[in-house]
Amino acid sequence: METIIRKIKESKGFVSIEVVFVAGALIVLASMVMFFFNGKAHDVSKTAGSTLDAVNKEMAGENDPAGTNP
Repeated sequence: METIIRKIKESKGFVSIEVVFVAGALIVLASMVMFFFNGKAHDVSKTAGSTLDAVNKEMAGENDPAGTNP
């Protein structure tokens, strides 16, 4: 029996079940991270974009109630 198991382990293309489980766990973890943080990245970029728009308007004098910007 041991010779059969040794032949299988030494054969080309043998992958232990532990490696398969670890690879599967990494794939599941990566997919969960992508799923949960996808919306957060969109919110951050949207907030940054609106902040940049406000700064551009202020620099252009559109949002200056005192009229101090030329």
